[in-house]
Amino acid sequence: MENQFSKVMSKLTDKELIDILTIKRKDYQPLAIEAAEKEIAERKIDVVNFEEIKSELTNELTEKLQIERTILNKRTTNSIQAFSLIIDIIAIFLIILFLAYLLDCATPYVNEKAVNKLAYFVFILPYFLYFIILDLIFQKTLGKFLTKTKVVNLDGNKCTLAQIAGRTFFRIIPIFLTRPFMKKDYSLFTYLDSFTNTIIISEI
Repeated sequence: MENQFSKVMSKLTDKELIDILTIKRKDYQPLAIEAAEKEIAERKIDVVNFEEIKSELTNELTEKLQIERTILNKRTTNSIQAFSLIIDIIAIFLIILFLAYLLDCATPYVNEKAVNKLAYFVFILPYFLYFIILDLIFQKTLGKFLTKTKVVNLDGNKCTLAQIAGRTFFRIIPIFLTRPFMKKDYSLFTYLDSFTNTIIISEI
């Protein structure tokens, strides 16, 4: 019977195959490892070349872990994140009040059904747009700006749209529902990072 992973492994580069057989070996099933070993053998990669690539991968992993440790050491405290969140909630509330005022002014000129539909957007959209737009473009909301913090991924770079959207979505889910899936070292104000591989760090 043909190994189901053979086709997948045949499309990988030498470096990716060696990565699977060394650094990431524990992450793969025995059949996948077998397919990778067979592919390496068929490509006739010599021992010297294998060891050079392995050494390169090890150095890359070490550097990555060092960067992650540096980033984790810059993680802000719960009190700072709480203060930042309070500021953001106030900002969103003021935006909603302003939009509600505009909607109220437009009521005489718009039919009742349209007003009711717009009301839903007025109370829901500001929350999502506030966090997604500001965190994605500037890496910080008003609260983070005032507390001199910003959101980054674990290698210190800007977060992706998926990561920011994930943080925004998980923020509205009660923490007791997500607690079983959280990593042990995450708290009330950092549990969002547990799902999106992001972190709030200090800029100071």
